[in-house]
Amino acid sequence: MDKLALIIAVIAIVATFASATSASVRNEAHQQANNIQSILKELSEITHRQFESYLLLEQENTTIDHAKANIYEATFNMKLDLLESNLELLVRRCSSMFFYDAESPEFYDQYIGMISDLRNQISILAYTAKGSRRSILVIDGKLTALYSVLNHYIGNRFRPIFEKRGDTV
Repeated sequence: MDKLALIIAVIAIVATFASATSASVRNEAHQQANNIQSILKELSEITHRQFESYLLLEQENTTIDHAKANIYEATFNMKLDLLESNLELLVRRCSSMFFYDAESPEFYDQYIGMISDLRNQISILAYTAKGSRRSILVIDGKLTALYSVLNHYIGNRFRPIFEKRGDTV
């Protein structure tokens, strides 16, 4: 009887540990997903502020302030670094849970490539006031596409992490 009680106690301890680990990973995954959404929103907001000021420059026929363009590009790139870091943290943390395979070629090829493309566009568009309306649309379009595919990737790839026994968290 004592051996049976010991086996049940060990199973209960392992189940408690697994449940706590699962809840910890789920909470962290939610936090990272929220951070990703916040960063994408901030990128859109700083882009609109910058290019709206360019629209004013276009109307007044004045030249662009390169110091402000440098600050915008640096801020945008810093936010993209944070976005990339949050994505990698989400993938790495979820991959550690019971050998869950979150690291897929799709992540590295598609999303990191889209972030690189955004960096290139900002490097080009940050220093020209001509076509500011088009520039806003280009950056917003790329941010929207990134947001959409990341939502799809996170929703499909991390569904086992975000859901528990049929309920959504």
